[in-house]
Amino acid sequence: MDLDGGGDTAGPATSESDSEASAPAAEPAASSNSGIDESLLSDIEKDAIGEVANISMGTSATTLYSLVNRKVNITTPQVSLANWETVTEEYPAPCVFIQI
Repeated sequence: MDLDGGGDTAGPATSESDSEASAPAAEPAASSNSGIDESLLSDIEKDAIGEVANISMGTSATTLYSLVNRKVNITTPQVSLANWETVTEEYPAPCVFIQI
């Protein structure tokens, strides 16, 4: 989630598919997954987690907009398996992570 310096032109929270394209999602600095078994979650389970995260982040972005009166852009969540150390090393700050 990123705050845009929109000032008076601020609008409600939007997802990437709602209107103009927002900044690209954070990409990992390295592509290693530290030996984590990706088959622990099925594609359907990953999609369900992504949908819950998308709904939650959308609601949070809307609330944040109402508090700061600035446009809040969110991107579609990307669900993957990782350990905490790998995540904090591979992604630059600021990022939002949800541990399940």
